[in-house]
Amino acid sequence: MADRHAAFSRLERVKSNDQRSGRASALLFCDLDAFKTINDRDGHAVGDTVLQTTSERVRRCLRRDDLAARLGGDELLVMVFGIQDLANAETMAETIRIAAAESIATMAGPVAISLSIGVVLIDPRQPIDSLIQQADQAMDEAKRLGRNRVVPIQLLSPVQERPT
Repeated sequence: MADRHAAFSRLERVKSNDQRSGRASALLFCDLDAFKTINDRDGHAVGDTVLQTTSERVRRCLRRDDLAARLGGDELLVMVFGIQDLANAETMAETIRIAAAESIATMAGPVAISLSIGVVLIDPRQPIDSLIQQADQAMDEAKRLGRNRVVPIQLLSPVQERPT
């Protein structure tokens, strides 16, 4: 799993390539639901096992050129490259969500975890921070709607006027 710096560097390169090639890419902002409860109840060693196992499951869902990075705590950023559209990115996020939901064997016994995932297409004209913030907001909406779900959002491009 890449670190934050490597992920941001790669994202910057992909934005440039996507703009030239016309390909689409997406950001998936993933948060492990109720992870703090696992750490508090079962200890940090169990939490580490849950994080490592979930990260591995996410990686197994990705294609060779896609990238997953841990942003910190229990947040993962997944970059999916060369996709068709937002629906395709949502399908990939659903695959990740389902894979993460399988019970994890730990020293404290089986642990269930779920992911809330926000999905946005990468608009090469938008700054990385803005794209990540919008994917994070979609993930927050997934949590607000009850967790363990995928929420895609369609971004307005910076040249479009926002409705009043």
